[in-house]
Amino acid sequence: ELRRVYGAFRIVLMGVREVFFDPDRLYLKTMLDGVVEWPVSSHGRIGPHGGALTAEEEALRHWTKAADDPKAAGNPQWLHAKRQLMGQVMRGGGRCESGVLRRLLQLVLPEAALEALFEPGAPNDLSAVLFWGRRQVHMRCTSAVDPQAPQPAAEDYGLPAGAATLLGMQVRMRGAVGASVEELRAALEDAGRPEAPPPPAASGAGDEGPGRPEGEVAEGGADGDVAAAAAAASGAEEARAAASVVDEARLCLFLQQVPELFFMPEAVFLRHIVESAILQPPPTPAALPGEP
Repeated sequence: ELRRVYGAFRIVLMGVREVFFDPDRLYLKTMLDGVVEWPVSSHGRIGPHGGALTAEEEALRHWTKAADDPKAAGNPQWLHAKRQLMGQVMRGGGRCESGVLRRLLQLVLPEAALEALFEPGAPNDLSAVLFWGRRQVHMRCTSAVDPQAPQPAAEDYGLPAGAATLLGMQVRMRGAVGASVEELRAALEDAGRPEAPPPPAASGAGDEGPGRPEGEVAEGGADGDVAAAAAAASGAEEARAAASVVDEARLCLFLQQVPELFFMPEAVFLRHIVESAILQPPPTPAALPGEP
């Protein structure tokens, strides 16, 4: 519809007076100085903002040889690695498997680990533009939930019945930050642990055993009864704890199958793509509470 009204996009660009777009010719940058702006610095591109430009920003509006010097953008090796990583993610439509990026990073920057690129405050932090939710679970927005997707059976993964509902409640309660796998595992274990039965009443010193004549005390006395009750309670508690243990590997598989939950630990996304697919956008690391 827009093409019929305005024509091809390249033709529209050529007609916009504020934009320089000439795909059919090559120019020397010196010839375009004063015609186009070159808002590039070691801190990235300078976008439009209110107020007067600083002396540095004003100087950067004009092309110089320094503007094309890779050293001006910091570590040339890291600049090359960052371009390779971002290009790989963008070639995949804004998504790439973490294993692919890990192998690529080993080729272009062997001393760096993929996890270090998502550490807040790290020198090579890319978490402002990339998202890797390897341990965090979020809620999908309604439009991103497939209505035809079947609900997985929790029992097939060794989880208690109703696990999907409980997990959804836990994730939703934590808001934009989401819930970690450890938090969800603890919630399932607490929900699956049966209540402890009341401890049996200990026999007193003068209690009589069944079938014994009046006045005859059970062998072992009260101390033996208390010790036996404590051992039984301890054994029952250990049995309840063992019965409620949740296998983390199975839990991770289950989380990936629940349609309402967003958990893709093996994929790295462009952040803006993820923010359009989950209920509440994950905050950037600088916005997390408690972060320096």
